[in-house]
Parts: sequence; C-alpha cells; structure tokens
Amino acid sequence: MGDACDPCVNDAANDSDNDAICGSVDNCPTAANPGQEDGDNDGMGDACDICPGDPLNDADNDGFCAGTDLCPNDPDKATDVGICGCGVSEVDSDGDGTADCHDLCPSDPLKTEPGICGCGTEDADTDGDGTKDCVDLCVADAAKIDPGQCGCGEVETDGDGDGTADCNDECPADPLKIEPGLCGCGIVDSDGDGICDDVDGCPADRNKSESGICGCNVSDVDTDLDGNVDCLDNCPLVGNPDQADCDNDHIGDLCDTNSPCSSDSDLDGVMNNEDNCPAVANPDQADADNDLAGDACDSCVNDPDNDVDGDGMCADADNCPAVANSGQQDGDHDSLGDVCDLCPNDPANDADGDGVCGDVDECPADPGKSIAGQCGCGVPDTDNDNDGIADCNVSGNQTPLGTSGKTRSADLRRFGSSWPISAGGVTGNFSKR
Repeated sequence: MGDACDPCVNDAANDSDNDAICGSVDNCPTAANPGQEDGDNDGMGDACDICPGDPLNDADNDGFCAGTDLCPNDPDKATDVGICGCGVSEVDSDGDGTADCHDLCPSDPLKTEPGICGCGTEDADTDGDGTKDCVDLCVADAAKIDPGQCGCGEVETDGDGDGTADCNDECPADPLKIEPGLCGCGIVDSDGDGICDDVDGCPADRNKSESGICGCNVSDVDTDLDGNVDCLDNCPLVGNPDQADCDNDHIGDLCDTNSPCSSDSDLDGVMNNEDNCPAVANPDQADADNDLAGDACDSCVNDPDNDVDGDGMCADADNCPAVANSGQQDGDHDSLGDVCDLCPNDPANDADGDGVCGDVDECPADPGKSIAGQCGCGVPDTDNDNDGIADCNVSGNQTPLGTSGKTRSADLRRFGSSWPISAGGVTGNFSKR
C-alpha cells in the first residue's frame, strides 16, 4: 500500500489491534488500548504489561513482579527473605540446623562458633577444671593445666618456699638447700670453708674455724714476728716485743712519730709533739705573733694570719692585707693600697665623710656639700622663698614694697626704677634694663 494512502506508513500490520494507534507507536500493538495507559512508565502499556506496577518487569525472572517480590533482585526468593535475607542462600552445609549465614563453623555440625578451641575441635573439659582440653596441658588433672616441675597428676607443693617444688627438693623443709650436701639438710656452711656451721667456731669467717686470739674475722697474724699478733701489737709493722709506749697513746714508741720520748727531728731539745718548729732548731720556741708557728720557721713573723691574701706580703707590711696586691701601688701615698683604697687619689680619704673623695669634692671639709654652689663651702644654699636666689645672697631690707625683705626683679619690672641692694657685704644699685 503506497504511503500516500497508507494510514500507518511504518506499520505493516496497519494497527492490527484496531485501537486507532499504529503499531509503530502503539505501546501495546497486539492489545487494543486507545488510551495508551502505562502506569509504571516502562514503555509497555498496562493492557499488555504483566507487571503494570513494576517498571523493571520482574527483573530477577522469578515470576513475581517487584510490587509483590520481597527480593526483586534474587531469583531464588520472592515471598520470604528467609533467615539469611535477600541474595544469601539458606544453605546449611553441615546440617546442624543453623544456616551457613549464621554459622561461624559452617563445616562443623557440632559448633556454630569457634569457641576456645576453634572450628572442628571440641571444646571439651575432660577434668572439669574450667580449662578446655585444647589448651590444658594436663587434661586429666583437675588441679593443674601445666605439668610444672612435678608433672601432671603430681601436687606442686613447695614446703620450704625456696622456689623448688618438693618433688625435686631433697631438703623440702630447708629453704637454703635442695640437696643435703656435706652438712645435711637444715645445716649450712655459711662461709664456704668446708666446715659445717654447727661445728665451725667462726661460721662467717672462711679463714678461721675458731676465734683464736683476735676473734672471728680478724687474723691472728704477727706481721713483724715480734711475738705479738697484729690485733694486739701497738707497732704491728715494727718489731717491738716489749710494746713500750711512754705516752700511752696506744702507738708503740718505735713507730710513734709524735712520741715525746722518741722524736726530736731538729735536735733542739724540744720533742716534735711540743716543738713549734719541729724541722728547724729553735730551743727558745719564740713566737712573736702567737700563731703557733715559731719565728724560726714562720714566713710572717709578725702576722698571725700569715699573708692571708696570698700576695707575698705579710700583713704587717701589706698596705692591703685582705686584698692581693703584690705591687703595693699607693697613688695618694696614704699607706692604703690602691686596690683597697676607696679614694685612691685622696690621701685624706673623704675627710668630711660625705661619700665624695677629696680629689673631686669642691668642699672637702664640708660634709653637707660636695659642690660650692651659690654660697660657697661651709654655707648651705637654702632658698626659703623659692625665688631662685640663695638666702646667703639676699639682704634683709632691699625692697621698696616692704613685703619680703628682698629685692625681686618682678618689682623692678613693675616700677621701672633703680634700687639700692646689698649682698655679701657689698652695696650697689640694681636697675631695670
């Protein structure tokens, strides 16, 4: 049929369902639906759409439209999500009644979770001690989960608390021994001298088994072979059988360097312990400065502190005895060294005591002034009326106003006159200029 007279140019069947919609644009070309209703907008008219409310038209092909399919994407489930939910098989591999999706041991029909021992291993506790057999090294011993020192089935007691179980301790009541040894259980050889304490007279002295003359822990040796053991010998390194000790200081005369009976090093007739110069003969023992060092060996005969500042000058001749000044410089010749002289250029050393040295003090004899000022030394620069002119320069009767007893420049400017003034015994005229 020519296009010019063909009502459905692109529909060879020419609207086979006679709904006045050509098949090429009819959403149900084989079922009449002149209204072209399509509730789910899937391009397929409701009249021929097996799932008119499902635009995907049973996507999982399980025969259930999405509106009624609880698992629209799972072809194995439609009306029931099961235990495992959509997309997960309800298989029970080990047949224990728990689906694999909830079974942590899907291949172990006896367990649904690993427990302590894991899947495939029973969580048995044969001895009922609360520890599963898989981690119990003594599965038949309810008192132990580890063999310990004695092994399974053996009590792990340590009667003496020495850290060795009784099963391995040959002296289970002796905390100091695990085997009898030389002395037997309960008896030790504390000093390790091979003699048991119960028969050792000095159990803590490995060199003695009896106290001897000096007692335990003290040797009975006689070093100088004079017949007196060292512990009782007043000269243990020098032979002195008679033990003579004239000064009773417990040091024998033969080895007592300070014994008045045995030592006078300088042969001056005075024993060392009383000699103020034991190495220099001075029978008179003269000590001018009473410093216990005799004049014969005293580097500073008249200085009891013996050059305390260490400058090589004894205090009796040192112009700064407490401050080192080996050069003894004294710029102002006041017998006081410059290093300790507060006024090194003032021989009078601030005679007026005003804290200003005389070489820079304009009034060295005036403790109230160090600068002469308006009035000069010895006179204070007081200004009772605060006019800038010290009282010493103002006479008692200089003003025509008779108010202050002084002539003021303000008065002169006011009256434009010349007035007589006197100051410091000098009289003259003061004029405004």
